[in-house]
Amino acid sequence: MADMETITLGICCMNSKLTGKPMQAILRRLKQCGDLELIEFPEDDILEKPVEEWPEVRCLIAFESKGFPLQKCIEYCNLRSPTCINNVEAQIILESRCQVYNMLTAWCIPCPDHIIVEHDQVAPQGPNVLQEHDNFIVFNGKKIEKPFVEKPEDANRHDIYIYYPRSLGGGAKKLFRKVKDKSSEFDPKQNSIRRDGTYIYEPFLTTSGTDIKVYTCGASYVHAEARKAPTVDGKVIRAKDGKEVRYPVVLSHGEKMIAAFIVKAFRQNVCGFDILRTANGSFVCDVNGWSFVKGNQKYYNDCASLIRQHLLVECGMRCKDEPVELLKAPSNEELDKGIDVSNSFCFDHSTAEASEWNLRSVFVVMRHGDRRPKEKQKFKTRQEVFLKYFKNKSDTEVKLKTPEELEQLKDALLKTMKSISDSMSHMRSDIKERPGAGCCSSWAWIHNYFWPVEKVDDEQLNLKELESDFNNLELMIPVLSMQERFSGFERKIQIKATKFKGNKVREVQVIVKWGGELTVGGLQRAESLGRMLREQLYFEDPAGLLRLHSSFRHDFKIYSSQEGRCLITAAAFTKGFLELDGDIIPILVSLVHSEGYGQAVLDEPIPKKVRTSVKEQIEDIVTTDQDMSEQMIARRCPPTSLALRSCVEKIGNPLKLLYRIKELAEEYILSISAAMKRCEQRNFDPEDEAHDDAVHLSDMRGSVPDPMIPFDLEESSKRMYLHLRRKENRWKKLYSGFVRKDKKGKSMFDTSKIPDIWDNLYYDLITHRNYLGAESVEIAEKMVGLVEPLAEWIADSEYGITEEEKVRIGMAVSWRLIGKCLQELEHCNADCKPGLPLDKPGFARRMLSRVISNPPGGGGLLEEPIRSTSPTTPKREHRRESLADGGGKEWREMAASSIASSKPNSPPPADIAQMPVEEGEISVMSVPSEKSEVDFTSKSLKRLTPEMRQNITRSLRDDSDWHPQVQQEVHKMAGLEVDMVRSRVFITSASTMHSLLNVLRYGEGKLAREGDRVIDLNYLSHIVIRCYQRNNHNRKRGKGDFRVEIHFSPGVQVNGQSNWTEGSAYVEENCSVAPLQLLGDRKLEEVEKALSALISSFADGAEGHQENGTDESH
Repeated sequence: MADMETITLGICCMNSKLTGKPMQAILRRLKQCGDLELIEFPEDDILEKPVEEWPEVRCLIAFESKGFPLQKCIEYCNLRSPTCINNVEAQIILESRCQVYNMLTAWCIPCPDHIIVEHDQVAPQGPNVLQEHDNFIVFNGKKIEKPFVEKPEDANRHDIYIYYPRSLGGGAKKLFRKVKDKSSEFDPKQNSIRRDGTYIYEPFLTTSGTDIKVYTCGASYVHAEARKAPTVDGKVIRAKDGKEVRYPVVLSHGEKMIAAFIVKAFRQNVCGFDILRTANGSFVCDVNGWSFVKGNQKYYNDCASLIRQHLLVECGMRCKDEPVELLKAPSNEELDKGIDVSNSFCFDHSTAEASEWNLRSVFVVMRHGDRRPKEKQKFKTRQEVFLKYFKNKSDTEVKLKTPEELEQLKDALLKTMKSISDSMSHMRSDIKERPGAGCCSSWAWIHNYFWPVEKVDDEQLNLKELESDFNNLELMIPVLSMQERFSGFERKIQIKATKFKGNKVREVQVIVKWGGELTVGGLQRAESLGRMLREQLYFEDPAGLLRLHSSFRHDFKIYSSQEGRCLITAAAFTKGFLELDGDIIPILVSLVHSEGYGQAVLDEPIPKKVRTSVKEQIEDIVTTDQDMSEQMIARRCPPTSLALRSCVEKIGNPLKLLYRIKELAEEYILSISAAMKRCEQRNFDPEDEAHDDAVHLSDMRGSVPDPMIPFDLEESSKRMYLHLRRKENRWKKLYSGFVRKDKKGKSMFDTSKIPDIWDNLYYDLITHRNYLGAESVEIAEKMVGLVEPLAEWIADSEYGITEEEKVRIGMAVSWRLIGKCLQELEHCNADCKPGLPLDKPGFARRMLSRVISNPPGGGGLLEEPIRSTSPTTPKREHRRESLADGGGKEWREMAASSIASSKPNSPPPADIAQMPVEEGEISVMSVPSEKSEVDFTSKSLKRLTPEMRQNITRSLRDDSDWHPQVQQEVHKMAGLEVDMVRSRVFITSASTMHSLLNVLRYGEGKLAREGDRVIDLNYLSHIVIRCYQRNNHNRKRGKGDFRVEIHFSPGVQVNGQSNWTEGSAYVEENCSVAPLQLLGDRKLEEVEKALSALISSFADGAEGHQENGTDESH
């Protein structure tokens, strides 16, 4: 570094901008590089001295702001010809909002529909006609309804008005630059538009109250943040440190196209602009020029590294293809802690070795993290508080999940409990006062003769029924009162009508589900896994992995099923994967896709008939009273599965094992009860650390059997008692479901409870070992060796016992996910199909479309869920068209996953397949290289064919997942020669994981045959499918240049062992996520052929793949 030539870099801007914290953060990093000499132009010299006396520099950072002499700076650039980060002359456009909108329109960049009114050219002074009405304006025949936005032409003016219609009360919201905590105010008297200059008028676009601020550093890097829109209430939300609260945003690839176009159109490498996300797509509403992110150290590192790289390349001191040296600097956390960071700037000189293969696609399917045991309460009742949900409704089932619904139900139940209590008191009084109530049994017949028991009316509730109702409602209240931070994701009330009288519901079944929240360890491991996978999956690209979601090259999305534990896992994983700061909830809301598309791909239940049949087989096998012979083992697991065979061998005599588990479970429950009594008698030090298993617990105390534990309870003995009491109740309930008595008093077992027993055992030892007494721990450790192999075999066998069953059930659950995987693989090689029209689906997706369009049996069982019209309910339609009639577009609609899918009443995206295109490859005129910056004007875009221009416009607006060739052409236009890498992550439950893995290891081609060694799919287990392309620039690409790797991790393991760990090792500190192992390495053609054949056979021979049923998997 010391021998390198030094480049002089001038900074020419107003002093207020130069001394700002973001600018100083960037300059401080550039100074540390050693190859740049920074020369700051004094503000007095800029304003007073002629350009001939300004310092002469080789490179220049110069940008316009209020008071800056832009024309003078242009003269300097013409005189000295420095290499500019941002073109100075082009900044003239940024001074006028009208010119900015004209440039956006010329470059096909979506911007709001608008009119430009020069009021001095309006009649009678000029030829234009403007009519103003209470609820709209009309300019030269073009009408814009209120609410609309009025913007001054001068970009330095921030007095923007939003006018509201008189029919809604009128008035205007006046926006201005932030003053303390205000950014706007409402004026009810401002109803007439301003007429003192030139203004832009555009419709007010609904954005759910947020604006997206986007910051570029070259065409290939873009950072985005969301903030509360000033149009909401004008109040600026600030964090504790006084900074405006902003949330992380991952831009879609269409939005990254917009960013690349803006950099090239306006010739500003470092540039900020604003995006409005609406139900109809994303629109650019402002371009600001030179802008930096505030307070983000990682962004400052990236930006300084890229500016330095750009200058070295432009000055001929470094090759364009040479990797970027990443500048390392303090994190926000280090700065917040006050750590001395004066000498902490350094370079990461690690570079990737030249590889024969380039990564093109990453497809990850992952189970959620460690959770609390799930719990359920089920009862039947005739109480009016539940029956009223079916009044004036034809539905036979009601689901309550939102906090508002549950709070309303809780209030109603409390009133009902008081009413029931009063009724029971009256009834008991009546019984005591009844003549003969105290008679001895010998006189009972006389009493019954003279005072016969009245027959209870069918409509009337008797005392026994009231007592049962009261007890059930008492158990429900604590669940409805939970105030734990993420408990709202996991609570659900189902009310099903069971008896009718005429058209009225007379009895219902109430099902209460709760629990299943992530533990603290589960949350931490999910975030840690995100960091680990970022480094493992993208090790070939050290320069890009740290800016994974900001790079144009990387297209990242994460999806989750709607289970709360999956949503929180997705948010925690994303936080680690993208190196985000801040809280989980904003990341969940901003970045995780769960509605519509994610729901359609992930939330698929196991078919009820198949599930019932398999469970009956498991029941017969596990209740067998004989040791497993070799022949029996062969019938109970696939012949190639050594892991399953090991399970069966370890089980031995299954019935004897069940009796032994029963005995130990009884001892375990008694030991917990004894520990509770000891806890009541002992005096614990109140300073003892209280260990909570998850997020903040409710502060409600109750005398009900399942108490809530106050989060702020300092007395550790009391906390321990409450935890043990909760545990005792949970195990008693589990035991009563596991062991039943037949008519002869002989024990019968519900083997479906075995996985639940293992679930609770694992949770107790990992999370609450310190709360259990020594006796309880010893019994639990004994149970581990007995329960684990049986639980593993049952959990795996629930998805099929033979290979054929495993594949059939696996396809029924995961066929949509396999289709998405096929789409990702096809996207990689979309440019390798000669003669295929632009963005037209290839063989794999046509095959999948045939399944969707022609479901087996013609009963609409495989109907395609398309873009949702509600944020919670996916729309399903029957598909009947053949491929020739456009059936190939159904999967395209399903694959569309734009931001609009999470908005209510979102229209479906414009479909490229509907556009008139000619057969054959659409030609694109050559685009000048990045070096010739001057040639990147709107003229270069006009050299594209009309079809390509139309396709680019549509792809920017609909933002679907399927625009491979359009995206490749945009890469060329942006001067990006590196192929795009698409990353898709899906967080789901165990049922999807088991199903997908079974298809890969036992299905057509046995793509992951090495997966036979695996049986344990624990929390955070994940499958990774990566597609690579051969790095060969000398010949045309073909499918033979692609290969696919399939990796698998069994998830959280104890001491790194996947099977048969000693019970004493089940400690939180011993838990970690197992590394990925390679299960298969195949050619792309083999993988596509195998998966397509599976989907084809599934469509041809499946029966009832989508019957009603609920997945009860963990």
